[in-house]
Amino acid sequence: TDMVVEDIAPYWRVALQHQWGEHYVSVGTYGIAARIFPEARESGPTDTFTDVALDAEYQYLAGQSTLGLETTWVHEKQDRDASFALGDAENRVDRLNTFKVNLDYYCHAPFGHIGGTLAYFLVDGKSDRLLYAPGPVNGSRNGSPDSAGFIFEADYLPLDRLKIALQYTLYNKYNGGRSNYDGFGRDASDNNTLYFALMLLL
Repeated sequence: TDMVVEDIAPYWRVALQHQWGEHYVSVGTYGIAARIFPEARESGPTDTFTDVALDAEYQYLAGQSTLGLETTWVHEKQDRDASFALGDAENRVDRLNTFKVNLDYYCHAPFGHIGGTLAYFLVDGKSDRLLYAPGPVNGSRNGSPDSAGFIFEADYLPLDRLKIALQYTLYNKYNGGRSNYDGFGRDASDNNTLYFALMLLL
């Protein structure tokens, strides 16, 4: 469903940073509040989305190597007055929580920088059989947005601004289920994806 933002959508970001020796730590919060017209409307009732998030980062710099740990958690409250009135949502109030943590390591070698990332992600939300209705691929058989999985990435930087990456995403759960999650016979593992990327870093 297309959505249009009403007026402005305030965003905030606050973080505390500290570095000592080879260690660096950052802890912060960020978020956004937005009123949305559903179904690409430009007037009338709106849905309100309020996101409040926490994040943290730790880095250890040792000679030619860097070890990093990053995590973030986002809580989204969805006041869907407009969508509920239109029959597009089962609940007037929905919620969606997103959690992600990743560990990365890079080192300098004579032939460039090499390293990679291991990440885990989890999405947990309130069931809504109209928002998350059954449907091929992106639907949900039980009206749930819950998803979880891992991301594996290997990186090689032969030059400072050139990056070659191979990434694989593995889903343990997708839209509320491991098997037949969409009601049309599709399993969560059917969404596993392999990416190859060649990037120029500016």
